[in-house]
Amino acid sequence: MSGVGMLAMSWATAMPGAGGAAVKSMLAYRPWMMANAAAGAALALVLLIGGIGMSSRYRWSIPLLRIWALLKLLLVPAGAALSYIMGQAQLQAIQQDPTLASSPGASLGMMGAASSVGIVLSLAWGWALPIFMLVWLSRRRVRAAVGFR
Repeated sequence: MSGVGMLAMSWATAMPGAGGAAVKSMLAYRPWMMANAAAGAALALVLLIGGIGMSSRYRWSIPLLRIWALLKLLLVPAGAALSYIMGQAQLQAIQQDPTLASSPGASLGMMGAASSVGIVLSLAWGWALPIFMLVWLSRRRVRAAVGFR
């Protein structure tokens, strides 16, 4: 979750009315969200430096981008797990809030299923570039073309 998202979450918890319980249930996960966002920002910086190095055809860019890909492959499931845990906490808060539990709308089972589909899609999307990068950088022609400085 971005810094703007965390700021919006702070404002949403201060608002009265239905839905506050679901948002407040996520406050316990704020340090984990911030750590995940910081790790993502650090990896984005590594990707930027590696991309600049690759466009300038420096040899060090290939191992740096491989390290980025491996770390990104680890960060994506951690973020997905955090999203799943937060989603479960929100569903539990909705079930316990009498104003939300009695309101018409999508069933909680449907919300849980949609959350699971979202987690699977985020894993696929998050792993696409790192896997491509590992495959692409393992080709001899690419390594020969990039690493000549």
